[in-house]
Amino acid sequence: MLKTIALSSLHMEYPNAETLKMAIKHTGFDNVSIPLSVLRSLPDVIKKKAGDSEPEESIVLGFKGDGWEVISFSKGPFYGIALDLGTTNIAASISDLSTGERLEELVFDNPQIPYGEDILTRIMRADDDLKRLNSVLITGINGIIKDLCNSAGIRRDNIYAMAVSGNTAMSHFLLDLDPEGIAKYPHVPVVYRPDFLKARDIGININPEAYVYIFPNAGGYIGGDMVAGILCCEMYKDESISVFVDVGTNAEIAIGNKHWIVVGSGAAGPALEGGIVRHGKRASKGAINSVRIEDGNPVYSTIGGERPDGICGSALIDLMAELFREGIIDRKATFVSGDKNIVMTDDGPAYLIVRSEDTANRQDIFVTEKELKAILRSKGAMFTAIRILLAEMGMDFSHINKFYIAGTFGSYIKPKQAIAIGMLPDIAEEHYICLGNTSLKGAEMFLNRWETIDGINSIISKITFNDLSSDKNFMKELSGSLFLPHTDLSLFPSVC
Repeated sequence: MLKTIALSSLHMEYPNAETLKMAIKHTGFDNVSIPLSVLRSLPDVIKKKAGDSEPEESIVLGFKGDGWEVISFSKGPFYGIALDLGTTNIAASISDLSTGERLEELVFDNPQIPYGEDILTRIMRADDDLKRLNSVLITGINGIIKDLCNSAGIRRDNIYAMAVSGNTAMSHFLLDLDPEGIAKYPHVPVVYRPDFLKARDIGININPEAYVYIFPNAGGYIGGDMVAGILCCEMYKDESISVFVDVGTNAEIAIGNKHWIVVGSGAAGPALEGGIVRHGKRASKGAINSVRIEDGNPVYSTIGGERPDGICGSALIDLMAELFREGIIDRKATFVSGDKNIVMTDDGPAYLIVRSEDTANRQDIFVTEKELKAILRSKGAMFTAIRILLAEMGMDFSHINKFYIAGTFGSYIKPKQAIAIGMLPDIAEEHYICLGNTSLKGAEMFLNRWETIDGINSIISKITFNDLSSDKNFMKELSGSLFLPHTDLSLFPSVC
């Protein structure tokens, strides 16, 4: 999104604007626009160059989709911000645009959560409160940018580019656009592809002339975060069939290759990311991210080796797989043994993972039978969505060459355990590739390689959306997935 050209290439024998354009053209950039603000400062730059054979400043060019524009003259340094605009969490990183090196990364809760835990509640709230939803979001983003700059020891004026990846509704909230059409059939947003915007126009506190690129959506339910993920894994370049799953607030699934991509969704996210698990927590320091049962006792690890204060999605999958393997739960995720770690809670029986040492203010960590059944429904929805999307393209699991798992959840999941409970297809483990936060990584790719816009255009042209909520086969197939690992045991030969 950013290029710099040495001022030493300027020559004085032409009008100032022509001098600048010729210098830029000689470095390989043609049809570059020069805004009025730059023209006003150009005479001083030319005079300074005339008296200084080695000027420190560079010509700063910003990419704006259909070409380049002179942003300013600066000696740098030059930085960019990548933003993953999630419904529940927002992740941001700052990179050195000269080297592509990521300097800092931060994650924080979406400041819109008090106005609605889920995106549909916020969309309904937007009827009366769109300005407030936009304002709290912009304030939160500016706060994380300030923290990133303070941590990295840089000035916000030196941030010359920003790339934003988020679902369709969150992108609308960022731009103060009415999201109502996204929630109603036929799910039409205000805009699919926002133009390149200036930071000053949307209230982002970086260099006011910096360009902000917002990843396009390909429909009401195919957001820029999904496009960024497909860009990141590069499945759109392969001849063979790949599956890409991004597990966050929901589980979004893409299946395809270089010729076509079909996208659908399954409701795996809320249970796995803590939405309906009392002690659930996103994958951050202190979260239990792995569980196994040894000699009848739970053995766990936490992110960062911190004291446990919750359990994230990967550990919930581990726990269910271990409980099933040990015969503590049956195929319907019901407790069937008198295991010593089963305790009674105000919400029914539960499996105790961590017993608090503070008897006066107990903070035990456990998972109830009701929560296990919710996880069972979530895993069933995800497996069914993958199976249905493949079947509608005349394929089955044997056609999968690469299976990409994204999201913070994807950083810690063990495919073998997910297969054991029937969440993922029973294919060889080497086919599974865990990618982490591809929404953020895709935004970083665009910051440092502006030519990836060709890849984004290619992805958009290939995508079609399958609305599984109206698919007559989905509910029929889902019922078979609500068992461990499935009612059709032939689908899981390595487990059964």
